[in-house]
Amino acid sequence: MDNGNGIPTPDWLRRAGVRARSMIGYARFQRECRDRHTRAVADAPSVSAERELNQRMRDYPHNHYYRLVAGHVVPGFKLYERLRFVARAYPEPLHSFLDIGCCRGFYVLDAAVRLGCPRAVGIDVHEPFVATARDAACYLALDGAAFHFASLEQVSADPEKFGGPFQVVLLIGTYHYLFWGSGLCSTAYYNHEEIFRRLASICTDRLIISGRITMDRLPRVITGRLPERQGDMPYTAQAFLQSAGKFFGVRHVGHLGVDPLFVMSKPAGSTRERPLVSAAVPTRSLPSR
Repeated sequence: MDNGNGIPTPDWLRRAGVRARSMIGYARFQRECRDRHTRAVADAPSVSAERELNQRMRDYPHNHYYRLVAGHVVPGFKLYERLRFVARAYPEPLHSFLDIGCCRGFYVLDAAVRLGCPRAVGIDVHEPFVATARDAACYLALDGAAFHFASLEQVSADPEKFGGPFQVVLLIGTYHYLFWGSGLCSTAYYNHEEIFRRLASICTDRLIISGRITMDRLPRVITGRLPERQGDMPYTAQAFLQSAGKFFGVRHVGHLGVDPLFVMSKPAGSTRERPLVSAAVPTRSLPSR
C-alpha cells in the first residue's frame, strides 16, 4: 500500500491507522449506547436484569466481553475490533449462521439483533457459556437465536437437529482445539482434511475462519501434552490451506490479532473437491489482541 505519492506506507503506520479508526468508531458507538441506556433507565426491571447478565459477562475469557444495553448487544473494544473485520465477510442478506465455539454467544446475538438473521445458532463445549448465551437470548426475546451444548462432531453427524446446514459458519480462535482436542472435549481429529470435510458438510455458502494454525502459536495447554505421533500430523499453514482447498475456495482477507483471517467459499452447486486458490499467508498483522 502507498500513500498516493508512490511511496509505500510503513506497516507500523498502517496498523496505527487501523487502530485509530477502530478507537474513533468505538467511541461513537459508546456514546450511542449511553444514550440508549439513559432512555431505558425508567424501566427499572429491565435495567436490573441487564445488570445481572452483564456481571456474568465479565468472567474469563475477557476478549469475549460484551454488555446488554437497552436491548442492544454492545461489544467490548477487542470484540468490536474483531467484529469490524469478521462482519465484512458476511453475505447480504444473512439467512442462517452457525458459530462454532461461540463462548457467550456475541456473534450469534449480533447476527440476530443487528442483522436480523432469522436462524442464528451457537455451539460450545463449555456448558456455563451456553447457559449465559441462552439467558441473554431469552432476555432479548430472540426467537431466531439458539445455543447448544454440542461439538462439531455432533452437529456434522446430524445438521438438521441443530437447524443446519448453514449459509455461514464462523470459527474464530477454536481451530487448534478441533485438531488437538481440549480439556473440555476429548475429541481430537489430528487431521486437517477431516475437520474441513465436516465443516463443508454443514456449510452451504462460506466458512469464516481465524485461528492458531502453526505449532509456534499453540498454547501451553496443548504443547504440554502433544501426542508422540505428532510427527505424522503436520500442523503448518501449508497443510491447513491445502486441506481447506479440497473443499473450499480460500481467500486470505486480513488478520485478527496475529492470526490470519480467511473467507472460504463453497463451490456453487457442488461439494466436490477443488484446488486451492492461494496458499500464501502474509506474516504481517493487525494490532495484537
